[in-house]
Amino acid sequence: MSVVLPDYCEEMLKVLPDPKHVWKYMLAVTQIPRGSNQGDEKWRHHKILNFLKEQAEKLGCETYVDKGENLIVRKAATPGCEDKPIVCLQCHMDMVVQKNDDVDINFETDPLTPRIVDNKWLMATGTSLGADNGIGIATCFGILEDNTLVHGPLEILVTRDEETGLYGAAELEPGILKAKYMINVDSEEENAVCVGCAGGFNVHMRLPTPRVEAEGEVRKTVILNNFCGGHSGCDIGLGRANPIHVMGRLLKANCCPFRLISVDCGTAHNAIPRKCVVDVAVPAEKAECFDKCMQKHFDEFMKEYHLIEKTATLAIEESKCEMVPITAEATQKFVNFINVYPFAVMRYSPSVQGDIETSTTLAIARVEKPEEIFFVASVRSFAQSQMDMMYNKIRCICEMGGLQLSERIGAYPGWEPNVESPLTKDLVAAYTEVTGKAPRVYAIHAGLECGLFMEKYHDLDCSSIGPELKFPHSPEEKLLIESVPRFWKTLTLTLKKLAM
Repeated sequence: MSVVLPDYCEEMLKVLPDPKHVWKYMLAVTQIPRGSNQGDEKWRHHKILNFLKEQAEKLGCETYVDKGENLIVRKAATPGCEDKPIVCLQCHMDMVVQKNDDVDINFETDPLTPRIVDNKWLMATGTSLGADNGIGIATCFGILEDNTLVHGPLEILVTRDEETGLYGAAELEPGILKAKYMINVDSEEENAVCVGCAGGFNVHMRLPTPRVEAEGEVRKTVILNNFCGGHSGCDIGLGRANPIHVMGRLLKANCCPFRLISVDCGTAHNAIPRKCVVDVAVPAEKAECFDKCMQKHFDEFMKEYHLIEKTATLAIEESKCEMVPITAEATQKFVNFINVYPFAVMRYSPSVQGDIETSTTLAIARVEKPEEIFFVASVRSFAQSQMDMMYNKIRCICEMGGLQLSERIGAYPGWEPNVESPLTKDLVAAYTEVTGKAPRVYAIHAGLECGLFMEKYHDLDCSSIGPELKFPHSPEEKLLIESVPRFWKTLTLTLKKLAM
């Protein structure tokens, strides 16, 4: 597969700044389906893997796909730099797929539609852009293509299924990497160097839902929509609302009887939901009262959140769901659970003021089969003891609410910061030279693959950088165009410094 872009992307490429070859690859990966799969399934979307492998081979590079379905590419050093330490540039090939309700797209087959907004941002049209981590892929392949750069031997590692639980990194074949330094290009803040990340895990919870038919009820669909959503780690401290909890608030406050029929909220374990839909059965004589109560309490919510959730909406429609309603007792357990499960920062760092140490998010609630409601929650922390505590807290909530709780799923280690590492110092020096100011050095409240790599390779020196990216994992995702050339210059200058 060659890099063939649709005509409108070719026109876009003409107005995007240098380096053009980076934007060429960024636009190319928007045309290839690459949504994440669940970690316990074989990765189906081989188009992006095959595309990247073929492009690397066309550039004269050695390629290898390991048993974890990760792509490893090796590029020879600039002449004279063959004896310098090997540097690994690392990114991931999957993306979180999210869309607005009015967008008709099949993420398994259809391309995204990128656009330039306000001559400043690259966005997709009504969907997530996948610059997380498409711009990382593009930058790595831009470096493979550019033979004017000075660098030592390079490894490019492109992992699969990072977004669903770092599965590619976890399944990386032992001993495959030879690098001394690893630069992860999956960060989202310009002029900043990430030197640590939280660990975490997911849990699955199941609430039994016995069902019983009754007469004299009308069915309604309640829709909370257009919430901000966002990344459940990076955005957890911004005060945004989670619509599953807002739904719980409204239902608990409603003075009218009702029984739950169905719920559908959330699409990814690491994204704050943007929409929650429930179907309920209400006694016919209480139907109007139910609607008024829901609207009243939604108005109260909006009064509190109007500066944050500016576009949130409530709609109540006639339900077309044909399932039998669940019992009143199970309905009460559901409402109680979504009210008491936390969506919050659980602890701030005791050592770095303002930094989040521990958090949890209820990310998915849906009916997968009539006899139960299925929930997914995520926990993040820099401290293993905090993650242990949070699992026990969730266990307590489930035991009180009558839910079945899984073991920890997709657990991954944190990455302990080392601000004095040689790689970090070179990145700081490069950023300072390119931008004229020293970058922020920080640890992120999100999972990066570096923690897993450093667990496998104890002497590996890691840091993470990236261009400016806003609102990943949502249709509002946008990449600051002018930050990409600065990111490119910083990264390539760092490679040069490491080869000196």
